Amino acid sequence: IEIVGMNLVNLGRRGNLEKWLSLLPSNLTQESPWLLLYRCMTRRFSHSDENTNDLRKALKLFEETGDTRGQLLCLALLLEALFLRGHDMEETDELIAKAEKYVENLPRDSYLYEKAMLLLQLPYGYTTRLGEQRKALWAGETAYLLSTQLGILPLQIAALLQLVMGSVFLGEFSKADEYYRSLERTIARCPYPEFTGLQQIHFAHLSLWKGELENAKKAVALARALTAKHGLIYLYPITVLYELALSFFLEDHDSAKETGRRFLHITRSIGSVFLETVGNLFLGASYYRNGEYEKARDLVEGALEVFSSDGVRSIEHFYEGSILLGYIAYHLGLDGNYVKIVEKALKYFTQLPNPLFVADANFALALLNMKQGKTDSAAQHLAEGFKIAEERGYCFFIEVSRNDLVEVCLLAIKLNVKEAMPYATYLLTTHLGSVAKKRLKELTRDRSLKLRKKAKELYAVIHRADLPRIHIRTLGEFSIRKGAYEISKDKWKGKQPQKLLKALIASGSQGVRKEILCEDLWPDSTPRSVERTFKVALHRLRTSLEPEVDPVVGFCYVQMKGNKVSLDEELCVVDVDEFLRFARRGFREEGNGNEKKALSFYDKAIAIYGGDFLPDDIYSPWAEMKREELRRKYTDVLSRASRICENRGASRKAIDYYQRIIDTDPLCEMAYRKLMVLYSNRGEKNEAIRVYHRCAEALQNGLGMKPSKITTSIYKKLLE
Repeated sequence: IEIVGMNLVNLGRRGNLEKWLSLLPSNLTQESPWLLLYRCMTRRFSHSDENTNDLRKALKLFEETGDTRGQLLCLALLLEALFLRGHDMEETDELIAKAEKYVENLPRDSYLYEKAMLLLQLPYGYTTRLGEQRKALWAGETAYLLSTQLGILPLQIAALLQLVMGSVFLGEFSKADEYYRSLERTIARCPYPEFTGLQQIHFAHLSLWKGELENAKKAVALARALTAKHGLIYLYPITVLYELALSFFLEDHDSAKETGRRFLHITRSIGSVFLETVGNLFLGASYYRNGEYEKARDLVEGALEVFSSDGVRSIEHFYEGSILLGYIAYHLGLDGNYVKIVEKALKYFTQLPNPLFVADANFALALLNMKQGKTDSAAQHLAEGFKIAEERGYCFFIEVSRNDLVEVCLLAIKLNVKEAMPYATYLLTTHLGSVAKKRLKELTRDRSLKLRKKAKELYAVIHRADLPRIHIRTLGEFSIRKGAYEISKDKWKGKQPQKLLKALIASGSQGVRKEILCEDLWPDSTPRSVERTFKVALHRLRTSLEPEVDPVVGFCYVQMKGNKVSLDEELCVVDVDEFLRFARRGFREEGNGNEKKALSFYDKAIAIYGGDFLPDDIYSPWAEMKREELRRKYTDVLSRASRICENRGASRKAIDYYQRIIDTDPLCEMAYRKLMVLYSNRGEKNEAIRVYHRCAEALQNGLGMKPSKITTSIYKKLLE
């Protein structure tokens, strides 16, 4: 076991190693530093006190025998155990210093594996205890280089896990994504359950910090399933911790409380004061987001006291919690001392630097300063915070709740902070829309005319984004789909609203003068009656499409400005408009000599054209005019598409296009001729002859005339 134990660990077979060790007499294990070391490896995160004592004993035995390899490995595990316990900071600091000396002083090409193992533990201390995230990344990068040099995949995986975590802690998400992709590729070559479980936990961490909560939810569920299925007991506490974090980010605070109680029970049972304090900090965050500010304050202040103590020091968590406490103090109206607390956090994260928390701290300080009437300071912090957020593309923040982020964005608008307003507006109308809408509605009644106007503008953007799109079909049939559902006939308030909509589309959908619509629909009515009829029809059309109109925004789908009526271009998709748009783009590309692109647009236009425009409205002159116009446009598109296909040697596709022209216009002699030539060139002479006879019959029945000389000459050549 002493010989093969490390290989089993590297292969992700800790379960096998644990079973073997359990069969050995206790006294035998206690006398062997290697067996003590392996036993601790099999129960990471679950037997904190026992592991710490066993590792101290093993380290002493290794030192007595002068076993450098054993000392390095034991030192690595002892550091990890002490980090998790959250005790004995003086000892932890001494061991970190000892580890750094080992890495620095040992010959460069000696003990590569053991150095890598030791370096993999240092980031825990650098990140949380010492607040030196850059050193944590250095340790992870060095460990990765060593593991790559050794060609040991499990070590590479462990190093990449550290690099993902370290990059996330610094708010460098693009780098974290890059490391995670490398991690995925490496684990695919070494797909042991333990590594896959760790991968999911780290992906959950990355996703949470990026605000991709659905991805985090899936990752946590997978980690939980893997932990249960494969008995990965040592991963269980960490998995529950991420369940807790996910719960409060998802605003599921009842679940957060239940998960928090479960997590605290676990941490106390394994003796990890550090994890217990992290759990309390997370619970405080949940209470804050749920508006229970006094409870949040008690938990967060208690956590900060522990994290600043000699026994359990975590500079990273202390300053993260300090920002959170700033938001809580804002709601409780506490004194200015909390400004100083958050300012210290801002200074710390600026020095790292960690732009994500720098932005978060600036937002907290903006609210706190505004509470004290210091508008200039508030504006300065808003400018700095939003500048970073915009540069980095941050849409999600760790400490500030969505409700408070809305207040931060609104404050930037109220104070007219020009540097902050564009990104604040973007956040309000996109990622914060569901939360911001209520506050913006309140502000539409504000005393400030300027603020009322801006609030209404932003409210309208959010409201419109929530509205389902309307898809109107007029080619081949008339139907209207709102979102995923078709508007049935019984939803229409009479026939006039539909007629008005059809006439509006026939006239181009946009900016159609009321007089034109009235002339098309009610040509024989008196001016007074037509005015009344139009108003009723317009109102009924609007309410048919939008039964529940928002009082702030008004009707959105059908708009009237002055005496011009329009369908909203963003909210209403009309097949005629789409057909014409693709046709125009095809014409433009063909004119520029780009036949391939032109053909792709023609194909899209052809796919949309499902038949004649409003085929049921055969007695409406305005519909007939549009019908003929669109039919000509359609045959033009087909002709151009078929010509391009001929040029490119795609005769079968060209034949299909010409056949569609004939289906649309049975009297188009040019299309018959083209078909005859194409079939002839393909060696399908009989088919070409049949096309001629179809042409002759169509012309005789439709026009009472025979095919032209050109068509007849082609036919005669076919007979030769």
